[in-house]
Amino acid sequence: MINRRTAERIIPSQSVLVKEDTGEIINYYHLKDISVGGMYLLKKISSKTETNSTYTFLVPGIMDNSIVGDVYETRLDGNGNYGTAVRFSNEKEAETFISVIKKL
Repeated sequence: MINRRTAERIIPSQSVLVKEDTGEIINYYHLKDISVGGMYLLKKISSKTETNSTYTFLVPGIMDNSIVGDVYETRLDGNGNYGTAVRFSNEKEAETFISVIKKL
């Protein structure tokens, strides 16, 4: 398998809860990993009607800020965990969230 990822992938050292707000429904998921390009949420179930959502990381220091992302695909990871890949709309905004998550 070819690794197409160009940005460093950060795996949080502790559990990070992510709130998704679609404008109609609010859901909560656990963050598996994150990079400037996007993130992988464990057990997120996506529908074909989803376009983009606002994501908030429930971590002190960044809980008042959100980032917009689009569902890329739902799949099993290499460990058999079901989840969904999300692509961020603005990679520059992602850097703030990543710097806080790295310090956990």
